[in-house]
Amino acid sequence: MSIQIRNLYKSFNGVIVYKDFNIVFPEGTISCILGPSGCGKTTLLNIISNSANPDRGGFEGLENKVISYIFQDPRLLPWKTVEENIDFVLSRDIPTDERKEIVSRFIRLVELDGFTKFYPTQLSGGMRQRVSIARAFAYPSDVILMDEPLKGLDIKLKLNLIKAFAKIWQTDKRTVIFVTHDVDEALLIGNEIFVLSQAPAIIKSQQKIEIPLANRSLSSNFLKDVKKSLISALGE
Repeated sequence: MSIQIRNLYKSFNGVIVYKDFNIVFPEGTISCILGPSGCGKTTLLNIISNSANPDRGGFEGLENKVISYIFQDPRLLPWKTVEENIDFVLSRDIPTDERKEIVSRFIRLVELDGFTKFYPTQLSGGMRQRVSIARAFAYPSDVILMDEPLKGLDIKLKLNLIKAFAKIWQTDKRTVIFVTHDVDEALLIGNEIFVLSQAPAIIKSQQKIEIPLANRSLSSNFLKDVKKSLISALGE
């Protein structure tokens, strides 16, 4: 079931962030949200995750949904190894052997096979973020929220993380809502891309991309055209 937000109203200290705002996030797809700083992208994720309360609004598709969150900061437990960080989110009701298999599978998917016993301080920033992605997918959630998890990374590392994310999502197509400032990230990851205006936010553009993640290239004419449209909407 898709996530539907209707007539959302939210303000902070008298500043209206959302007013009669409506959006639909399709189930089992990756929805990317672009927009200027301060337009309410992170606020929207916080409302969906129930860590912030709307002033008013109607919500459908979130009933009994389990949500996991990937932040810009990986937020790994420093006293636990790679495998222990992933195992930490698994239910203790799962037999030990099955938990080990789950952990191993996600570690393989993000290509960290040789680093299972490493602690976060022994890993690069990109490797820590890969652990964060694996942990979010290992957690038995219905919806994954991603708040600029690739911000500040160099282009090569960013592309490697996008590849790891795409690989793991292809095996487990959950509903993902991905906030970013980077148009290229949205083009490489998003099935649906929304461009929000300055607050109070409205949807200025919505683009649908049906090309499989593994087959996307920023040099393709189609994605070049979509990019122009998105940049135009962001600049208006």
